[in-house]
Amino acid sequence: MTNTKDIIEEKAVQVFLKYGFRSVTMDDLSKELSISKKTLYRYFTNKEDLLKESIRSFQQMKQSQSEELQNTAKDPIEMIFLVIKSHLDKSRINFVSNFLDLKKYYHDIWEEVVSCNENFVRKKIMKNIEKGIELGLYRPEINKDIIAHLFYHKSIFISDPNNHVLKNFSSVVIIKELVTYHLNGICTTKGRTLLNNYLHTYFNA
Repeated sequence: MTNTKDIIEEKAVQVFLKYGFRSVTMDDLSKELSISKKTLYRYFTNKEDLLKESIRSFQQMKQSQSEELQNTAKDPIEMIFLVIKSHLDKSRINFVSNFLDLKKYYHDIWEEVVSCNENFVRKKIMKNIEKGIELGLYRPEINKDIIAHLFYHKSIFISDPNNHVLKNFSSVVIIKELVTYHLNGICTTKGRTLLNNYLHTYFNA
């Protein structure tokens, strides 16, 4: 059963995402959540404490959603398509757009977010590669660790709202090219057949 603290964290992160991590005050949260400030301070020391716990809960929720999403994939290649397309989710886009605000004013929280996200995503990429090799979809001679690092950091690069290198391209086009580039480099002939099928299914390519 969800307790009061969990409910506050779940609702608070939506307020932060909507109005920005820096600008929202405890007074704002009290009004938006229809909860007294006394109740807020019963569970959280201050705004920074609430922000930290809210973001942790948000990340845990997103990771759980990612796990559920991946369980629906027919194979490791479709798993990549499903996860990458989820990058277009509005709540994630709002989070990324506020990310630099978090980095500037709440650097410790930002570092925790980066570390947690990188560890989770890289482990998932490694498992994806291992499963793909096992099924004969990915080339067995590839360096799994290097590929996992490269794919993770490319994904971060295209998610940066201040990245002007790709400003003339839509998010859908960029994500499609990232997936195609990554998978073409590691797929076997068998894997490329599936890749082309999924490109048609998910991007009408």
